[in-house]
Amino acid sequence: MRDMKAIDEAAHGDATDFRALAVRVEHFSRVDALHHRAEEIGMFAEIERKRPGATAMLVADHHDDEPLVDEIAALCRTASTASGDERWETVAWLRRRTSAARELLRRHIHKEEDIIVPVAEALFSIEEQGAQVGTMLAQFPPEEMQTIIPWMIALIGPNDRVEYVRLMKTGMPPDQFSTVAASIRDRIGAEDWAAIEAGL
Repeated sequence: MRDMKAIDEAAHGDATDFRALAVRVEHFSRVDALHHRAEEIGMFAEIERKRPGATAMLVADHHDDEPLVDEIAALCRTASTASGDERWETVAWLRRRTSAARELLRRHIHKEEDIIVPVAEALFSIEEQGAQVGTMLAQFPPEEMQTIIPWMIALIGPNDRVEYVRLMKTGMPPDQFSTVAASIRDRIGAEDWAAIEAGL
Protein backbone atom coordinates (compact mmCIF):
# COMPACT_ATOMS: atom_id res chain seq x y z
CA MET A 1 0.00 0.00 0.00
CA ARG A 2 2.84 2.36 0.87
CA ASP A 3 4.40 2.06 -2.60
CA MET A 4 1.17 2.65 -4.51
CA LYS A 5 0.33 5.59 -2.22
CA ALA A 6 3.71 7.12 -3.09
CA ILE A 7 3.18 6.44 -6.81
CA ASP A 8 -0.26 8.06 -6.70
CA GLU A 9 1.07 11.09 -4.85
CA ALA A 10 3.96 11.44 -7.32
CA ALA A 11 1.55 11.26 -10.27
CA HIS A 12 -0.42 14.13 -8.75
CA GLY A 13 2.72 16.23 -8.18
CA ASP A 14 3.45 19.48 -9.99
CA ALA A 15 7.04 18.66 -11.03
CA THR A 16 7.02 14.89 -11.46
CA ASP A 17 9.83 13.13 -13.33
CA PHE A 18 7.60 10.72 -15.25
CA ARG A 19 10.52 8.76 -16.65
CA ALA A 20 11.75 7.99 -13.13
CA LEU A 21 8.18 7.25 -12.03
CA ALA A 22 7.82 4.77 -14.91
CA VAL A 23 10.88 2.87 -13.64
CA ARG A 24 9.39 2.79 -10.14
CA VAL A 25 6.03 1.54 -11.42
CA GLU A 26 7.67 -1.13 -13.56
CA HIS A 27 9.56 -2.40 -10.50
CA PHE A 28 6.31 -2.40 -8.52
CA SER A 29 4.61 -4.34 -11.33
CA ARG A 30 7.27 -7.05 -11.40
CA VAL A 31 7.35 -7.55 -7.63
CA ASP A 32 3.56 -7.37 -7.36
CA ALA A 33 3.10 -10.11 -9.98
CA LEU A 34 5.62 -12.38 -8.22
CA HIS A 35 3.79 -11.81 -4.95
CA HIS A 36 0.45 -12.68 -6.54
CA ARG A 37 1.69 -15.94 -8.03
CA ALA A 38 3.34 -16.97 -4.75
CA GLU A 39 0.19 -16.20 -2.80
CA GLU A 40 -2.04 -18.11 -5.22
CA ILE A 41 0.23 -21.18 -5.25
CA GLY A 42 1.34 -21.23 -1.62
CA MET A 43 -1.79 -20.15 0.26
CA PHE A 44 -4.88 -19.73 -1.90
CA ALA A 45 -4.62 -23.19 -3.46
CA GLU A 46 -4.58 -24.79 0.00
CA ILE A 47 -7.55 -22.73 1.17
CA GLU A 48 -9.50 -23.64 -1.96
CA ARG A 49 -9.01 -27.36 -1.26
CA LYS A 50 -10.87 -26.97 2.03
CA ARG A 51 -13.17 -24.05 1.27
CA PRO A 52 -13.86 -23.73 -2.49
CA GLY A 53 -14.51 -20.20 -3.67
CA ALA A 54 -13.07 -18.51 -0.56
CA THR A 55 -10.25 -16.82 -2.46
CA ALA A 56 -12.07 -16.05 -5.73
CA MET A 57 -12.45 -12.32 -5.10
CA LEU A 58 -8.78 -12.01 -4.11
CA VAL A 59 -7.67 -13.70 -7.34
CA ALA A 60 -10.04 -11.42 -9.27
CA ASP A 61 -8.31 -8.44 -7.64
CA HIS A 62 -4.96 -9.79 -8.83
CA HIS A 63 -6.29 -10.03 -12.38
CA ASP A 64 -7.61 -6.46 -12.20
CA ASP A 65 -4.50 -5.04 -10.59
CA GLU A 66 -1.77 -6.32 -12.90
CA PRO A 67 -3.00 -4.82 -16.21
CA LEU A 68 -3.90 -1.60 -14.38
CA VAL A 69 -0.35 -1.22 -13.05
CA ASP A 70 1.07 -2.02 -16.50
CA GLU A 71 -1.18 0.67 -17.97
CA ILE A 72 0.11 3.16 -15.39
CA ALA A 73 3.71 2.38 -16.34
CA ALA A 74 2.90 2.93 -20.04
CA LEU A 75 1.16 6.22 -19.25
CA CYS A 76 4.22 7.39 -17.31
CA ARG A 77 6.39 6.60 -20.32
CA THR A 78 4.07 8.55 -22.61
CA ALA A 79 3.89 11.49 -20.20
CA SER A 80 7.69 11.62 -20.05
CA THR A 81 7.95 12.48 -23.76
CA ALA A 82 4.60 14.09 -24.59
CA SER A 83 3.95 17.82 -24.79
CA GLY A 84 1.02 20.18 -25.10
CA ASP A 85 -2.47 18.72 -25.10
CA GLU A 86 -1.20 15.15 -25.35
CA ARG A 87 0.79 15.54 -22.14
CA TRP A 88 -2.10 17.22 -20.32
CA GLU A 89 -4.54 14.48 -21.34
CA THR A 90 -2.07 11.70 -20.52
CA VAL A 91 -1.29 13.07 -17.08
CA ALA A 92 -4.98 13.60 -16.32
CA TRP A 93 -5.78 9.97 -17.19
CA LEU A 94 -2.66 8.73 -15.38
CA ARG A 95 -3.81 10.42 -12.19
CA ARG A 96 -7.22 8.76 -12.45
CA ARG A 97 -5.60 5.36 -12.95
CA THR A 98 -3.12 5.70 -10.05
CA SER A 99 -5.98 6.71 -7.76
CA ALA A 100 -7.96 3.68 -8.95
CA ALA A 101 -4.98 1.37 -8.32
CA ARG A 102 -4.46 2.83 -4.86
CA GLU A 103 -8.10 2.22 -3.95
CA LEU A 104 -8.04 -1.30 -5.41
CA LEU A 105 -4.99 -2.18 -3.35
CA ARG A 106 -6.50 -0.66 -0.19
CA ARG A 107 -9.63 -2.78 -0.57
CA HIS A 108 -7.60 -5.87 -1.44
CA ILE A 109 -5.47 -5.61 1.69
CA HIS A 110 -8.59 -5.23 3.83
CA LYS A 111 -10.04 -8.38 2.24
CA GLU A 112 -6.87 -10.29 3.06
CA GLU A 113 -6.82 -9.06 6.65
CA ASP A 114 -10.55 -9.41 7.32
CA ILE A 115 -11.34 -12.59 5.36
CA ILE A 116 -8.36 -14.64 4.22
CA VAL A 117 -6.22 -14.43 7.35
CA PRO A 118 -9.05 -15.56 9.69
CA VAL A 119 -10.00 -18.36 7.28
CA ALA A 120 -6.40 -19.58 7.10
CA GLU A 121 -6.09 -19.48 10.89
CA ALA A 122 -9.32 -21.45 11.27
CA LEU A 123 -8.40 -24.10 8.68
CA PHE A 124 -4.70 -24.68 9.29
CA SER A 125 -2.34 -25.25 12.19
CA ILE A 126 0.64 -22.96 12.76
CA GLU A 127 2.87 -25.65 11.27
CA GLU A 128 0.68 -25.94 8.18
CA GLN A 129 0.62 -22.16 7.75
CA GLY A 130 4.40 -22.12 8.10
CA ALA A 131 4.67 -24.73 5.35
CA GLN A 132 2.42 -22.60 3.13
CA VAL A 133 4.66 -19.58 3.66
CA GLY A 134 7.62 -21.81 2.78
CA THR A 135 5.89 -22.77 -0.48
CA MET A 136 5.22 -19.09 -1.21
CA LEU A 137 8.85 -18.18 -0.59
CA ALA A 138 10.00 -20.97 -2.89
CA GLN A 139 8.26 -19.21 -5.79
CA PHE A 140 10.56 -16.19 -5.53
CA PRO A 141 13.87 -16.16 -7.42
CA PRO A 142 16.62 -16.30 -4.74
CA GLU A 143 18.15 -13.06 -5.97
CA GLU A 144 14.78 -11.30 -5.47
CA MET A 145 14.09 -12.58 -1.95
CA GLN A 146 15.58 -9.65 -0.04
CA THR A 147 13.58 -7.20 -2.15
CA ILE A 148 10.21 -8.93 -2.32
CA ILE A 149 9.71 -10.02 1.29
CA PRO A 150 10.38 -6.59 2.86
CA TRP A 151 8.07 -5.12 0.22
CA MET A 152 5.34 -7.57 1.24
CA ILE A 153 5.75 -6.84 4.95
CA ALA A 154 5.57 -3.10 4.31
CA LEU A 155 2.22 -3.61 2.57
CA ILE A 156 0.36 -5.29 5.43
CA GLY A 157 -0.96 -3.84 8.67
CA PRO A 158 1.01 -3.85 11.94
CA ASN A 159 -1.05 -6.61 13.57
CA ASP A 160 -0.68 -9.02 10.66
CA ARG A 161 3.04 -8.31 10.26
CA VAL A 162 3.82 -10.16 13.47
CA GLU A 163 1.87 -13.24 12.43
CA TYR A 164 3.33 -13.25 8.92
CA VAL A 165 6.91 -12.91 10.16
CA ARG A 166 6.29 -15.65 12.75
CA LEU A 167 5.10 -18.01 10.02
CA MET A 168 8.00 -16.98 7.81
CA LYS A 169 10.42 -17.78 10.63
CA THR A 170 8.81 -21.21 10.95
CA GLY A 171 9.12 -21.88 7.20
CA MET A 172 12.69 -20.63 6.60
CA PRO A 173 16.16 -21.88 7.61
CA PRO A 174 17.54 -19.71 10.46
CA ASP A 175 20.38 -18.21 8.40
CA GLN A 176 18.02 -17.22 5.61
CA PHE A 177 15.53 -15.75 8.07
CA SER A 178 18.25 -13.63 9.70
CA THR A 179 19.23 -12.18 6.33
CA VAL A 180 15.65 -11.44 5.33
CA ALA A 181 14.85 -10.02 8.77
CA ALA A 182 17.66 -7.48 8.35
CA SER A 183 16.19 -6.48 4.97
CA ILE A 184 12.73 -6.06 6.51
CA ARG A 185 14.16 -3.87 9.26
CA ASP A 186 15.92 -1.70 6.69
CA ARG A 187 12.68 -1.33 4.71
CA ILE A 188 10.19 -0.57 7.50
CA GLY A 189 12.50 1.08 10.03
CA ALA A 190 13.96 0.03 13.37
CA GLU A 191 10.92 1.11 15.40
CA ASP A 192 8.43 -0.92 13.36
CA TRP A 193 10.78 -3.91 13.31
CA ALA A 194 11.13 -3.73 17.10
CA ALA A 195 7.34 -3.97 17.38
CA ILE A 196 7.40 -7.14 15.26
CA GLU A 197 10.24 -8.66 17.31
CA ALA A 198 8.37 -7.94 20.53
CA GLY A 199 5.43 -9.97 19.23
CA LEU A 200 7.39 -13.01 18.02
